[in-house]
Amino acid sequence: MPRRADRSPAASIQAEPIEVLRLEFGRFPEISRLNPRFVERNERFKLTLDVRAARGQGSSPPALLGALESMLPSLSRHRCAGGGRLREIVLKRPRRGERSAEDAADIAHLLEHVIIDFQHFVAEMRICSGVTCGYESPRHRFDVFVETPGRPVSRLCVTLACELLNSLLKGAQPDPLCLKVVKLARAVHARGPQPLSAADGAAALGGDPQSAEALAVLRELRFVEEIELSLNFSRVPVFRLGSETAAAGEP
Repeated sequence: MPRRADRSPAASIQAEPIEVLRLEFGRFPEISRLNPRFVERNERFKLTLDVRAARGQGSSPPALLGALESMLPSLSRHRCAGGGRLREIVLKRPRRGERSAEDAADIAHLLEHVIIDFQHFVAEMRICSGVTCGYESPRHRFDVFVETPGRPVSRLCVTLACELLNSLLKGAQPDPLCLKVVKLARAVHARGPQPLSAADGAAALGGDPQSAEALAVLRELRFVEEIELSLNFSRVPVFRLGSETAAAGEP
């Protein structure tokens, strides 16, 4: 399903409307002035990406926002750096035709808010702020800065958000597994180092038949890892937060 968001540019899929070039972590103090809601002590990530808006049905930012809000109702409560609501910013922007620079900027901005929404849910963040910056050249390139609750959480949420928006931009129906992965990630994150079995994962998703697939995605993205127990007579795999997830001060 999703591909890891911190791959090198050479490994990127060129055909995707949103192409991730780099994912870096740090303080990036130079962008603090761009959003007064930033908390100085919080680490941030910098996501560099190219946005080449697709021409398919439903790929315009207003249509994209409508599809996202139907899946993520909490987006309607998001406010942007200037204090306005996300919907107001997207719907009021003047547009100069198909695949305009304004469309690309709005798509990058929507990606920022989907990542924030996912992070807020998975890590139960109280607040999370971000900002999207466009390049003068090339005009389709952007840097997205967002506060992070932990690097592995951010990597997971960036990957899932890109997967979701790319599906919508290409006119495809988003994979319903995506939101189930997000929900299961929240349950895993809340358990901390406590082991989790496939049955626990199924219970966290209310017995959803796709729980095993959701757990497999989390394992593929290294959000969870299988652990060996000294006594495991049932031989049922048991998982926990990935070692890089649990470690503080990840490089």
